[in-house]
Formats: sequence, C-alpha cells, structure tokens
Amino acid sequence: MNRPLIMLHGIHLNNYDGSLDGFYAGGFKWAAENGWGGEVLNFRPTSGRCYGHVEILGNSLHIEKLGTTPTSDSIDNVLVVWTAPDPSPRRGRIVVGWYDNATVYRDHQKPTGALKRARTYRDPYSHEPHVLSFQVEADEKDCRLLVPEERVLWIPPRKKGDKGIPGQSPVYFPELQAEVGPEIARRIRHFIETGKALPLAEAVSPKSGSKGHRFQPDPERRKEIEDAAMRIVTDHFKVLGYNVDDVSATNLGYDLVAVQGDATLCIEVKGRSGSAVVADFTYNEFDKIRLEERGQFLDGSYRICIVTDALGERARQKLHHFWCVTPPDVAQTASRQRVWQNVDGKGALELTPREAAQGRVR
Repeated sequence: MNRPLIMLHGIHLNNYDGSLDGFYAGGFKWAAENGWGGEVLNFRPTSGRCYGHVEILGNSLHIEKLGTTPTSDSIDNVLVVWTAPDPSPRRGRIVVGWYDNATVYRDHQKPTGALKRARTYRDPYSHEPHVLSFQVEADEKDCRLLVPEERVLWIPPRKKGDKGIPGQSPVYFPELQAEVGPEIARRIRHFIETGKALPLAEAVSPKSGSKGHRFQPDPERRKEIEDAAMRIVTDHFKVLGYNVDDVSATNLGYDLVAVQGDATLCIEVKGRSGSAVVADFTYNEFDKIRLEERGQFLDGSYRICIVTDALGERARQKLHHFWCVTPPDVAQTASRQRVWQNVDGKGALELTPREAAQGRVR
C-alpha cells in the first residue's frame, strides 16, 4: 500500500545545507526581501536525521488529511516531497527531493539541546542568529536531494480554470485534488520507485473558465489513450455501415479511411484522458487540414475526431466529430472563413497555429 503523500513548497536552493547557492525565492516575499529562508537546512543531516522546515500560515498542518485523527500531534510513515519555484522562465514548481518514512508534525517543533545548536542559522546579511523550527523529520538514509540536473519533474503554474494544480499554498495534498492532482502523485511515485524520470503532466487552460487540459507525456500511457480512441472511432463508423481501414502507419496525415457508397472520410483521431476537447496536430496533419479548408484535399472528406475520457467508463467516453463547413450566413465568402464544426452543430474547433525555430552554431 502506498504511503500517504504530502508535497511541501519552499525556496529553491542547490544544496539545502546552509549555503545559498542556487537561491531563488519565487513568490515567497519574506525570503525575497531577506535573501534566505527557513528551508536552508532541510537536507543537512544532524545525528543521522534530516529536519525539514516549511513556512505555513497559522503554523499548523492538516495532517488528518494524511489519514490520522484530527487531534493527533503527528503521523509517521509519510512520503514528503519537497518542491521549489522553478527558476526558469516557464515558472511553476519543480521537485527538488523527498523524505521517505517521514514523521510529519501538526505544529512547528522547536529544537532543543544539540539539535538547537545545529539548527541555529546566522543571517548572512544581518548576522543575526535564527533557530530554525521543523515540521518534518526522517532518517538521513530515507532522504534524497536531487541535484539541479535531476530536477526534471515539473508542475506548471496554476491558471484560471485549472483544477488540481497547486497554487500559492506551501502545502499540497495531490491525491485529494481533482483532475491532474492524482496524476502528479502517480508520476512522482513512479520516479521514486523506479528511478525513471518521467515529466509531470502539464495542465493549462485554453480559455478562462474552461476546463483544464493536459498533454500526456508518458509514452506508454499516451499509447493506451491513442489505441482506445482509435477503437472507439473505428467502432463508431462501423456501426454506421462504413468499411474502416487503419492507415495510421503510412504517414498520410490522417489515421483512418472510412468508406460507404460514394462517401470517403479521411479521419484524424485524437485521444484525451480528460474531458477537455483539445488536440495538437503535426505539421503533416495541419497541412491536410489547410488543404481541406481551401477545398484542395482530394483524398476524400477530411474529418477530425477527438475522443475525450478515452480510458474512462463507456458512459463517460465521448466522440467529438468535426468537419469543415462554410457557415450559412457567409456562404458567399472566401473559403478561409470555413470552420471546423461539430457534426452535431454544438461548437466548433478553433485551430491556433504554433511556430517553431531552429538553432545553429555559426
């Protein structure tokens, strides 16, 4: 059984051993103003144990969310994942390390004796000593700090409409969140257990107020989604009486050819694990889409089918079928005004071209 998981957010440092190499405060105002933060000793062991500090408004952690009682002072055997602001322009958070088999306290613990001396940190600017409290502790052998090059697990910044993405709070319970939260937890556990550094799913909102969507970066998972979408679309058109051939391996810019009578449909299939109707298209696919919009696609009628919740229960799976049509009110205008309308008349697919660049050493 998986240990309960909590993610704690603090300043970015390279080593968390008392040095300020790699310091980046991100949105932490006090740290930005003072040039350091209480997390500075989070991975410097004392007598074989690491003690972790996290800045929490009100100083109390809701550890009952980890499976203990509302009156418990602490809980053992917790997986604590430490994140920090991503210093790169993409923002968001990155995973910097973890404590396994950790004890998490509801309230800040004030060190005494030798531990107090070890956790006394002198402000590098004012030289004033500070005794750093802690809220997490674990055996040194169960603590892993990732070097900067290993910090590949990224959590995108939350935007309006996103669900399950951590915001400003330094405390995050991913498996209790909606949408992408459990996926974040799954990928972190996978990395810790296997050492295979898979990126975290990116969750973004295409428009304010819309449901978040995400690209599925795990190639095995993505293949499952794509295969499920292909089966769903194939079965849909077979039920309608079409003969359906899979041509996805031929790089034609579409995946299926469905033929019935004089109708030939060239269908590009996209699968989604969530409920957002959104898809990315390759250059070849987008080229065929533009030909269809200009009336120059000659292989048949180009169609786009997006299957949402492709791996979910049958009742949740939904096929969204788009074809290129000219709206009745602009029937006499240029072909560039054609739109990708859902065949049920409810909504249209808006295509946003993206540019790329090539770098070359001269």
